[in-house]
This record gives sequence, C-alpha cells and structure tokens, in this order.
Amino acid sequence: MNMQTPVTADDTDLTLEVCADDGSRTEFYQSDPVSVAQVLGFLAAPRLFSQPLFVLASERSVTSIPARSVDMILARMPGAPPLSLPQGWVSAVETSLEAIHGDLALSEESGPAEAGGRCASLVEIHTLGDWMIHLRLEMLVPSTRQEHRQFLPHFFELPVIPFHLKAGGAGFLNPQKITRVTVYPAGNQSPDIALPADLLRCVRR
Repeated sequence: MNMQTPVTADDTDLTLEVCADDGSRTEFYQSDPVSVAQVLGFLAAPRLFSQPLFVLASERSVTSIPARSVDMILARMPGAPPLSLPQGWVSAVETSLEAIHGDLALSEESGPAEAGGRCASLVEIHTLGDWMIHLRLEMLVPSTRQEHRQFLPHFFELPVIPFHLKAGGAGFLNPQKITRVTVYPAGNQSPDIALPADLLRCVRR
C-alpha cells in the first residue's frame, strides 16, 4: 500500500494535535497553503523531538511546548504528505485492531515471505500519556535471522516514528515516550533475551 499521495493546493485545512505525556491533547488549526507547507516541512525534520521547544504562533497568541513532554504529533489533513521513513520501511499506515486480526489471518495463510521481498507487521504502540496507535508496517524482508531480531531494539532507537493516518495526514511518534510495543506476528523477531510468555492483557490504574 503506497500512501505517498502528493498534497495539492486544495489540501490546505490542517489540524495539528499535540499529544502530551500527561494525557492532554492541544489542537491547532491552519488553512493558509504557505503556512501549512511550512508546518509540514518542520514536522519532516529527522530529529523532530530533539529540539527543546515547539513554538506555534498566530496573530492572537504564541504557544510554547517542551519537546520532551510530547508523546506524539498528529497532522490531520486531506491527502498523505510524503514521509521520510526509516531504512527498510516501505510504508507505515495507521490501522485498527480489527484490521490487524484480518491481516494476521491472511499472513498465516500466505506463509513466510522470502528474503528480499516485502512483509507486513502489525504493531500496537502505547505511550507514557496513555496514547495508543496501531500501525501496519510494510518492510523489506531482512536476509538474516539476526536482522529480524534487531527490529524491536532498533525500533526504540529511532529519532522519530513517522506514519500516515488512515483518515488523511501524518503522525510523528516520539520513541522515547513509548511504554510498550507489541508486534504481530512474532515470526523471527523475538530477541535472544525474550522470556517465554504470551500477552494476556494490559491494565492501567
């Protein structure tokens, strides 16, 4: 699934949601095409979450948000802006838990993908602020078992996790704010240090 649909001049309504580690969500809006392009260019920075502050300004107000407090940024708009995905990723798209179960059934029927081809993983991500996102990741199939097992450790080392929103737009997740990642199917991705236990449930007090 290729979600790299160019953003046109008509795709100018942008709603920006900043999801924080205290569970709060702050929303901003912009409809000017030049300003929307400026915001999207800023979000595409490879080290988005390494800067000290996010500053958003209009004629009426200026808002400053410490980058260290942000779990995730969602840019909701028509179309799908181009994303710079991590090496080996073909696409990263928001999905639903129901779609995950459907994709799992299909992957079990089709069997394992060959090295050098493409494979899909379904990823459930939870953050410190109790935000949750389900992603369908399409990736190039690693050639060795060791490369398979490096997927999860490498996932937490990424500076930012970009993905497309299923309703249009893009999301940017801060890996340092992730509290849990669950990948389906397990395949060959289990690290050598993995303990033998199946996920039952996650309860938040």
